Amino acid sequence: MIKLMMVALLTLMGLGVANAQAAASPVGQDIYIGSRYVLQSEVLTEAREITVSLPEGYETSGKAYPVVYVFHGQFYFQYGVAYTRLLARRGLMPQAIVVGVSLGQADGTSGRNDNQYMGHGAPETDIFLDFIEKDVFGFVESEFRTLAHRSIVGWHYSASLSLRALVYRPAMFDGYVAASPFPLQSDQIDFTAAKALLAATPGKTLSFYFGINPRERFSYDEVRKLETKLKETAPEGFNWFYNDLPAEEAEANTDSVYRLMHPGLRMIFADFSLPVFPTYEDFKEKGGLPSLKTFMAHRAEKYGVSPKFDAGDAFGVLRMAMAGNDFPLFDAVLTDVDMRAAHFNVSWNLRYAAFYLKHQKTAQSIAFYQWIVTDYPQSVSAQLGLAEAFVSADQKAKAAAAYTAAISLAEAQNDQRLEDLRKSLAALQ
Repeated sequence: MIKLMMVALLTLMGLGVANAQAAASPVGQDIYIGSRYVLQSEVLTEAREITVSLPEGYETSGKAYPVVYVFHGQFYFQYGVAYTRLLARRGLMPQAIVVGVSLGQADGTSGRNDNQYMGHGAPETDIFLDFIEKDVFGFVESEFRTLAHRSIVGWHYSASLSLRALVYRPAMFDGYVAASPFPLQSDQIDFTAAKALLAATPGKTLSFYFGINPRERFSYDEVRKLETKLKETAPEGFNWFYNDLPAEEAEANTDSVYRLMHPGLRMIFADFSLPVFPTYEDFKEKGGLPSLKTFMAHRAEKYGVSPKFDAGDAFGVLRMAMAGNDFPLFDAVLTDVDMRAAHFNVSWNLRYAAFYLKHQKTAQSIAFYQWIVTDYPQSVSAQLGLAEAFVSADQKAKAAAAYTAAISLAEAQNDQRLEDLRKSLAALQ
């Protein structure tokens, strides 16, 4: 197994020091994004390469993960890893295993012309789909902890291959991103099999995100015809979106995969991120906290994540709870989330502590302020909030100590609240 790595090396040369001893140079460390495997394909009767990136924390989590397959992996695997990790960190998709499927033989030679396997109408496409189902799925799903959720990202010929799978073997993948599919004959595409699968599987959905730019004249018209066909015949439960890329922004047809992968994955996993409510009133009208808990339970069942709020969910929900003065919602979130471990912005944590105090939850407010003071010892606002919480709890000695600490910080920082702090301390005494 050969590790893929991106290595950052910084070498400092020619540095002299007075005592003629060279300064120690920083030592570069390898950054691993995945591993390379060579599969002896029974279907293709030759060696084929795949690359696999496991999500952060895989070794210790014990969890299973959805899998994103990136075709033309020798070019786009790294981008697949980058986009999935970015989206996962933003709470827009679950963490995922990324598998790059390279074209050509594992020794770097082209062997057969892989393009013959890719065209939607070519009979050889089924051979390559057999390879994916039997050899690639077989290896990945036996070697790693995977959920029964697969997505595919394809470009050009492999985008056309993904359409072949969608039309004839729709159960192979749950989500499809097809960038600049070629060759393409839209009149050969129908969604009968997809419709049957969706009808037979209650609650199941399929997602298809595709696009092209007008400069790609060799297939632009056919792709637009496919868009028209979907408008007329897409079955229920078939989520799709066509992205007509601006021609003036395209440098080459290879650009489309970079520009479609991120929004395409986001659409495929649109049911992962919490619903967005423009106002607190809208949130209440749509079921409030019970509805949100139901959503989270479904998400947990589908993607193997916790049914509780996490740090990524917390910010928006807490802000909405405070806007609506909804303490039960506020408390439900903070019961699930360790805000100290989440390293949220100190200003927001100060607001959370103040909201506890506003609702006469003095003990919780004091505990919140105390850890903020510990983690941010230079914060005048944290000491001030702690002092006010102690006043509310009728703990005057502790309040005076907190006011004194706030005054000391305010003097050192030329804080404009200094005189008010002195007056508050004097009034307390």
